Amino acid sequence: MAQDTWFDIVIPVQRLNENVITSVSSVLASKYEDFTIIIGLQNDPMTNNEQEYYEYLQKDKKIKVVDCKKSYSLPKTLNISLEQCSHKWTVRHDDDDLMHPTRLKNLNELIKMRREEPTIIGQQMRYFKLDPKTRRRYISTKWCKQKLNDFELKQELLVMPCFYHPAITLNLEKLKFHYNENYTYAQDYKLYIDNMKGSVYVGSATKGTYYRIKKDTEVKRQNTLDKQNTKRQMQLQFHEKIMMEMWSKIGIDLSAKDARMLRYNLVTKEEPAAFVLKSSDHKDAVDYFNKAKCLFKNYYESST
Repeated sequence: MAQDTWFDIVIPVQRLNENVITSVSSVLASKYEDFTIIIGLQNDPMTNNEQEYYEYLQKDKKIKVVDCKKSYSLPKTLNISLEQCSHKWTVRHDDDDLMHPTRLKNLNELIKMRREEPTIIGQQMRYFKLDPKTRRRYISTKWCKQKLNDFELKQELLVMPCFYHPAITLNLEKLKFHYNENYTYAQDYKLYIDNMKGSVYVGSATKGTYYRIKKDTEVKRQNTLDKQNTKRQMQLQFHEKIMMEMWSKIGIDLSAKDARMLRYNLVTKEEPAAFVLKSSDHKDAVDYFNKAKCLFKNYYESST
């Protein structure tokens, strides 16, 4: 009988606060015990409150705090944290999300059951938010489902990331490339593209993570992006660049405008109206995507 899996839980943290402690506590409350928590900490110097949280975390033998420079980007912090992992299975977890108590247990069962080891495993995610007055949690009614098999997951990369990043698990022995540090805010999408060839991607219908809806994502977006929202602008630009790279693999020279049109019509309506080609509509995007899917099938069969 296969042995149980030991997991390293990687949590990148910008600032230590109450949400981080709650998030870490949700991991410690897991119904599976074989894990280590690796916190990539960027907040130096720390306030008095943060110092108290830091000392609190240091008391638990399951927790390892890695001091990262404040100037480091998220992908850089993730890579430093990955270097601290002692085992091949690494679980991503965001610093303000909540881990489902059976996530690790279900992961262990999935890994032991499979003949071929996956490179990346993705589980389901569910949204929640806190009432600022009562601190009561409001949880969405549905779990966000995703594609399950290798082909469908990789095909989805034509227009969007194929996994929910807070609910992924990485096999460090199979992973050819770590996070690209030039793709801040889109490092996960780039990771999936970089490791696609010769790998096995697996989606699981098991419960993974409760994803916190942050205040800035609760605000209804207008047709034009706020000038101060540079993070989202950068993310959209990187997503377009990654899409263009992905489509070039199947022999289509995708322009930035086409990438915007496809994302707008097939993925999300949050991009500004000015990004959408005036001559395009939803049917055009679907037809274009269907053509790409046929070409991707040929690419997939030749690269596996």
